[in-house]
Amino acid sequence: MPVKMLQANYHEHDRTGSIIMEVAPTDLTPYIAYTWLEVVERFTSGAFHRNAGHVLQALLRGNRLGLAFQEYHASYPHKRYTMGYAGRPGGPAFYVSTEDNTRNHGPGSQGSATEADGCIGRVVKGLAVIKAMQHQPGKGK
Repeated sequence: MPVKMLQANYHEHDRTGSIIMEVAPTDLTPYIAYTWLEVVERFTSGAFHRNAGHVLQALLRGNRLGLAFQEYHASYPHKRYTMGYAGRPGGPAFYVSTEDNTRNHGPGSQGSATEADGCIGRVVKGLAVIKAMQHQPGKGK
């Protein structure tokens, strides 16, 4: 399957920007990739609502399509600027890793010996938007 690119636009007051992401390879995580494409197709609205320091988390409104099970591949870990499904098993809420989160969201993380968040894809353009969002309220306490 050819690489899928998706674009999200950012608007806040007089600032605008775009984030373009590449969907994870379907030969590694087919369920994650196809579920994400369904989420995007059904998208109506949403917003980044949480700045946790290591991730920027987005909530999608009006979309209840989540994962039935987790799918993770060690060849596509949660490196900086990758996107993962929030929650277990996850979705439709997602996050952008603002640092290498392989330990935080990979296998054996968050109190589970075996589970890991699914890695949706990676940001390929718009890093300035991600960096600007990191300076918004919500980081730390």
